[in-house]
Amino acid sequence: MDWLCQKTPTPGHSKHCWLPAAAIKARTAAIQQIKDLLVTAPAELRERYRRYRTTLRLVEALARCHPPRTRIRPRCRY
Repeated sequence: MDWLCQKTPTPGHSKHCWLPAAAIKARTAAIQQIKDLLVTAPAELRERYRRYRTTLRLVEALARCHPPRTRIRPRCRY
């Protein structure tokens, strides 16, 4: 397994950490997809997220915007 040093800190890690190369590639691909989606998003959405100057802040903001989890009550059949 190849290991690479991630040069930018991630939440919970203040220093460099060694990660599998596949994990870094997957993270990079996910970030690129987010940025690609924002480029093609409606202007209102682009404006909302333009203020985040770093990728880390952008990802944190997007993680907070998911809809709340709701509990679905199962139907009871008597």
